[in-house]
Amino acid sequence: NATDAESEEAKEAQKSMMHEAQIMSFYTHEHVIQFHGIACDRPPVLVVMEFCAGGDLLSHLVKHGKKTDEREKMIYLFEGSRGMIFLHLKKCVHRDLAARNCLISSTGRIKIADFGLSKLIDEGENDGDGATAASSSNAGTCQVDGSGDAQEAACVLSSIGR
Repeated sequence: NATDAESEEAKEAQKSMMHEAQIMSFYTHEHVIQFHGIACDRPPVLVVMEFCAGGDLLSHLVKHGKKTDEREKMIYLFEGSRGMIFLHLKKCVHRDLAARNCLISSTGRIKIADFGLSKLIDEGENDGDGATAASSSNAGTCQVDGSGDAQEAACVLSSIGR
């Protein structure tokens, strides 16, 4: 039945959104998107977070790529790295780091966003799937221990360096 399938799909989407909101709610850092709340009193469920007027880094680089000077690119890398270091110190593995998931605030700061694939890791924890998690762009390379985030950071570096 199409209605049952749609209902199940809506439940899964809501569960995923709640997971993402929960993870975001744990962190306050200048280079991680700030979670403000969730509106779930009626559909659709809405996650309320910090507004980043500059949009995503990928779109910014596509639009301004050749005009972006080396100093600005280095700042993007530094700020994104600071956000990722913070997350890893807090035992959060992002698992989908990409320029499209780095937002630019109204003051020009890079903010790590999109925690939909993120996982919280306790010491010695194994997630039960062979310790791997596939992101859409890096299927099979993203490790639960955070090494996949490092590989994805290299992809962001490549995007910025163009």
